Amino acid sequence: MDKQTEIAVDIGGGRGEYFLKRAINEPQKTFVVLDPQIENIPDKPENLILIKWKSDVDSKLPLSFNSVDEINMNMLMGELKTNDANPRGNLEKELFPFRRILRETKNILKDGGEITICEPKANIDYAVKLLNEEGYQIVKSPSQVEDERKSKFIELFYSFFKNTRNDQKDSLVLPMEVKAILKK
Repeated sequence: MDKQTEIAVDIGGGRGEYFLKRAINEPQKTFVVLDPQIENIPDKPENLILIKWKSDVDSKLPLSFNSVDEINMNMLMGELKTNDANPRGNLEKELFPFRRILRETKNILKDGGEITICEPKANIDYAVKLLNEEGYQIVKSPSQVEDERKSKFIELFYSFFKNTRNDQKDSLVLPMEVKAILKK
């Protein structure tokens, strides 16, 4: 019996740099990058798929039900758009686009599928709260992102962090990650 190919998705994956490295090192897996601004990657491996995806409140994730093994969301909380002209001041309205994406990820993730969310320290507690409320099981508590080059936004936030000269416990911009699994 053939083993089904594992699929990993990077929602808001930018130019796909992070998954490009992984696709080269893990040719047995399929890597999908969803981002509003897709650029051509010279010598792109066949197992790396780039999909132009509009990350606003009306966009659905273009993947099949129960088809994905792993999802990465890097610095996406502040990037998602909403139909509300002024969501500021109402935390639930501000978090709605992120919550909607988490609800959609529940449809595309397989049972036991993993989601990793990277956000600045100021936002990571909200990500944990929403993961818990949406039925995910936290398997790795928030910790500092180990790969500074995981995405252009993580690099940017690390640069801010280093320039503030704050230590980790005082910095609100330090990139953090949390991992959770979906049990259906």
